[in-house]
Formats: sequence, structure tokens, C-alpha cells
Amino acid sequence: MQAGSVREQHRAARALDRGVQREEAHALRAEVHRVADHPRLAVTCSAQRFSRTVSERVCAAVAPSESNNMAAMMRRMVIFLLAAGTASCGMLDTLERGIVFRPVTEPWSGYSPEILREEEVWIPVGAAGERLHGWWLAAPGERDTLVYFHGARVDLTGSVYRLRAFRGAGYNVLAIDYRGFGRSSAGLPSEQSVYEDARAAWRWLEARAPEPGRRILYGHSLGGAIAAEVALREGGAAALVVESAFTSVPDMSVLGFLATQRLDLVDKLARLDLPVLIVHGAEDGLVPPEMAQRLFEAARGPKRLLLVDGAGHRLVALRAGGALYDALREITAQ
Repeated sequence: MQAGSVREQHRAARALDRGVQREEAHALRAEVHRVADHPRLAVTCSAQRFSRTVSERVCAAVAPSESNNMAAMMRRMVIFLLAAGTASCGMLDTLERGIVFRPVTEPWSGYSPEILREEEVWIPVGAAGERLHGWWLAAPGERDTLVYFHGARVDLTGSVYRLRAFRGAGYNVLAIDYRGFGRSSAGLPSEQSVYEDARAAWRWLEARAPEPGRRILYGHSLGGAIAAEVALREGGAAALVVESAFTSVPDMSVLGFLATQRLDLVDKLARLDLPVLIVHGAEDGLVPPEMAQRLFEAARGPKRLLLVDGAGHRLVALRAGGALYDALREITAQ
């Protein structure tokens, strides 16, 4: 056999091998997409996004130079990475929701029923017969109603003094515990579930305070984004008050890029036209006062920023006293 003929056969054999390897690489990529696009492996969190990215890079590393055995091993590695990402999503989701909401079910140690004479109410929510525990505080002769949404690590009993102050300032008050908090139905809250709870409370008011234009939405800390969501979805409120509120969950952590529970108040304020009062403690060590300035800049309608000297994160409304209600009446009169 001539040397030229042998070289040509070798070249042909190598070309055939490369063609087979390319087909195997294409098959591996197709397997990755088939597994990754399976409904049970839908990309729902950062863990899956990470595992899918790594899987794609594994595919790229295989083609077009690896053997059949290597391709099979890589295929198994890809499927493992995608499955691990899916399992991690469940764990990360539970962990994140627990950290963000920190639900409590035991009454605040300083609570006594004698502090506040309220009417206990139960509000249906969801399609599974669940319900919210709430308090209705009537202020005789008053028409304006304040709808209050608390923050993390607290329930109705931990809000008792501020609720009493709201009624003393001349407002009817409805306050609720989200599912997972206090005596409301059990469960781990999520961003979507607390939004659903808040909207259920707003609609329940149709029987007690039928004029939406006489209702004021009020949210403390993460309750600010919840109150703003009601304003966006239901409409018609007289004003929105956010106290000690953060801009968004991602802004509160160096790992914010991993967050799925976003509670993005900046985005919501930028889409609202109603009057907004932003109340913040000048000494807040949890949510920097600079965030209050960013919220103020994002608000589009009549707005007011009230920084309360000497106040931290929790007792801002009580320290603000009459200045809070004066500011609220000022913006609602515009």
C-alpha cells in the first residue's frame, strides 16, 4: 500500500471519529435540555440556575474529543447536577422564607388583653378553608380606617401599643396576622401568600368600611411592601404609610442576588400615584435611613418623608407621636 493512501485512510478515520464524537456531543446537549426542561425540574431558584450553567459547561468540555465512556460519565454527571439543583431549591426556598418572615406563634411576653379592647375577627383566605386572625378596633364617630400590616418576628400581640395609638388618633383599625403567624392558619409564609392574605383583609373591609377612599394602608418594615402591593392590586386607597421599610430584600443582603422573596418596595412605589408617607427612625440600625430617602425618591404622587430623631426600627410611630398624624393629614388633603 502506498504511503499517501495510508495517510488518506488515517485522515478519513479521524474525520469519521470526529463526526461520531460530534453526534455524541449533540446527543449529550439534547439530554441536558430534555432533563432540564422536564416540568419537575423547572428552573425556579438560584441552585438550579447554577447547576444548569455548570451542566452546559460540562457538555462543552466533552465535545468533540472524548470517548463514548467519557460521554456516558458526563451525561450521568449532568443529570446528577440538575437533580441536586432541584433538591436544593426546596431546601433553599424553605430556608429563605424562614429568614425573611421569621413567623412567630406565641404571644408577645408583654401582652395583656387589658391593654387593648378589640373585636376578634376571622377572615377566610385561599381555597383550602384557611383563615386569618385579625383585630377590628372601632373608633366611634370616625370614618377613616387604617389597615395595618406588621413586619417579621412579631404578631398582633407585639403590635398592641401602636394599634391603640392609631385608634387614639381617630382611626378605625383593622390589623391581621398572616398565615403562619399568631393564631392564623399554620404554614410557612411566602411573598405570594402574604400578598394574598393582605388582599383578603382589604376585601373583608367592604362590610365594615365600604368606602375605599377612606382607608389608609399602613405597613411596618416588610409590611411596607405588602401594603404597597394591596394599593397596586386593589386600588382606591386614600394613602399609603410605610414605616421603617426597606427598599427590597436583595438590598438587605450581600447574597441578595440569590433572593426569590423580593418584596421590592421601590418598584411598587414607582408604579403608584396615591399619597405616600415614609416614616423612618433616624437611628435605625437594621434598615439604614438612606433607604427611606430612596423610597421617597421612588414615590410618584404627593409624598412626605418624616425622619424621627432618636427612633430605631421598632417604636418609630410611638416616638413620632402627633407629627405622624399631622403629616398623614397633610398629604391626604392635597
